[in-house]
Amino acid sequence: MGGGVCLEACRRRLPGMAGMVLVSTSAVLPISGVLVDILERDDMNALAELIVGAVFSKKMEVLIGFARKGLHEMDRNVIHTDVEICRAMDYTAILGAIDIPVLVIANRGDMVIKCDSTAALASGIPNSRLIIFDHGGHVPFFENPHGFNEAVDAFLSDCLK
Repeated sequence: MGGGVCLEACRRRLPGMAGMVLVSTSAVLPISGVLVDILERDDMNALAELIVGAVFSKKMEVLIGFARKGLHEMDRNVIHTDVEICRAMDYTAILGAIDIPVLVIANRGDMVIKCDSTAALASGIPNSRLIIFDHGGHVPFFENPHGFNEAVDAFLSDCLK
């Protein structure tokens, strides 16, 4: 949802935005039928498995354990509200009006937001830069920290010139 927050800030033309880095996101967020089914069944263990399996390229039991604990402690209304916000999100119409430098980063094997959707986001934003890493997972900064940091550092250096 971080991309949605950034795009909403652009839509509102919040002052002080000099540039933006959008990571593993899209103008429209897809909501999986499997996710909806899990939420309807209130199965937080299955939700933990789904989230960790989709977000990270390697399933790690310790992460699933943390996710289970956090989800069991979380207010279910918050989870349902987040899904409804994602379902309603569509920033396609504002992309062409974004007039600040934008770096868009994705992993080719992202199972949460498909790489093609992130690439379409970048193509809709004038003068944006798109970097696609040949990794899996939804979090390029976790899967490829050096490549991710180099890309962001180069973008920031160009923006600060």
